[in-house]
Amino acid sequence: MIVGIDASNMRGGGGITHLSQLLGAARPEEHGIRRTVVWGGRTLLDQLPRRPWLDPIHQPWLDGGYISRMRWQAAQLSKLAQGRCDLLLIPGGSYMGGYHPFVSMVQSAFPFDARERRRYGLTWMRCRLTYLRWVQARTVRHAEGVIYPSEHCRALVAEQVGRLRGRSAIVPHGVEARFVLRPRPQRSVREYSLEQPYRLLYVSIIDQYKHQWKVADGTYLCYRGPIPFSEMHTAYHAADGFVFASTCESFALPVLEAMAAGLPIACSNQPPMSEMLGNDAEYFSPEDTRDIADALERMIRSPEKRERLAQGAYARAQTYSWDRCAGETFSFLSQIANQAAEKPLAARGASWRTR
Repeated sequence: MIVGIDASNMRGGGGITHLSQLLGAARPEEHGIRRTVVWGGRTLLDQLPRRPWLDPIHQPWLDGGYISRMRWQAAQLSKLAQGRCDLLLIPGGSYMGGYHPFVSMVQSAFPFDARERRRYGLTWMRCRLTYLRWVQARTVRHAEGVIYPSEHCRALVAEQVGRLRGRSAIVPHGVEARFVLRPRPQRSVREYSLEQPYRLLYVSIIDQYKHQWKVADGTYLCYRGPIPFSEMHTAYHAADGFVFASTCESFALPVLEAMAAGLPIACSNQPPMSEMLGNDAEYFSPEDTRDIADALERMIRSPEKRERLAQGAYARAQTYSWDRCAGETFSFLSQIANQAAEKPLAARGASWRTR
């Protein structure tokens, strides 16, 4: 069996990290997949692991801008995959070609969240999100399989798109071993001072749905700016606690990294964060500055609570790994390819859950 991967819209950030970690941990031969082909631009292919079963193929069109990449996907991808692959994986979530069978990944809940789209008013950003919602909804409707990183993401897409004909799987992301650090002993609040403050970390891009200005409504703030992902684990290990105030995530990877780093977490009460953390976080309403402040104060003032939250979140983090993510992903791809080979298209339409 041969799987093709369309990496046409992966230029940086979390998408490349996810694909690189997924392929680095994968053992596709265990699922009857002998070869995996990746079509991508040079930036992406240079960051992928070297594996004997992995065939990275450079497509010069994919080094260009958005229009160039979409033209390649529409005009070239189906021809390349036809007769060469048993299944096509679309990790970017957008596909307008005619090749079947294919599996799509929903990596971002943002386009499917009407509340978040409205925050941008009559702007180019809202137009872009509306377009992405249309093209990604079309993609999941036509896919033989869809992979979601969380139950919240699956439910949000179902609410916006309706019942899908293909099968679905929930496959959470993993966390790299370099982030893992056992919870440290929690100090009394009296041991902190202006010279040795309690250091709260917030890791995210700057955007409206992250609500940084709600968290930062105070005096003591240090904006560090961009940190290379290769160095990000050092920021977690230098922190005393973690705060996260987002209202829209498909899977909150910074929260998982904080869990693995043994930090007590004060967090938005929205899913999927509440899905990931259960009772092991101090929750707040992310758009209420007073509620955020109260939650942070409750957590910081109680070393016993910080100890309980850190230990609980750290234990939960142990269930997430790239090995598990890769195994469940390739198992699902194999299931869909075998199903497509055995049944006519009209007969497809079950649901398959990997949790």
